[in-house]
Amino acid sequence: LSMRKQIEERIKEKESLDAEAKQVDDRLATVLAKLVELRFRGIDDQMLVYPLQLNAAIASLQRVAASADRAPTDQVVEVYNLRKAELDAELAKLEEIVNQDIAALNRSLKQNGMEEISTKLPETKQ
Repeated sequence: LSMRKQIEERIKEKESLDAEAKQVDDRLATVLAKLVELRFRGIDDQMLVYPLQLNAAIASLQRVAASADRAPTDQVVEVYNLRKAELDAELAKLEEIVNQDIAALNRSLKQNGMEEISTKLPETKQ
């Protein structure tokens, strides 16, 4: 989300970068939408309204696996492997966007004397 907010700010600063920046933002939004449902706020009824994305599917699978006093079933392992493959594919797309699209946008921003988009993740408190 931080990268998307930065892109939005740069578009406001210089409209000539609008098309390039929006294209990058659209690609980020597409990947993000597969990873997490941003409209979901944790109320159980919302699960009926919004589709579960990868983060919720994996969290739900973790709860199922942790609920038993024995090893996960073959079905749980199979679903995990499917979801992990989906997650890996989306993360690879995200990495490509950062390494190619954001890098190209940053070159354009730099040429226009503007601050580049930071791809550094915010630090978390532990």
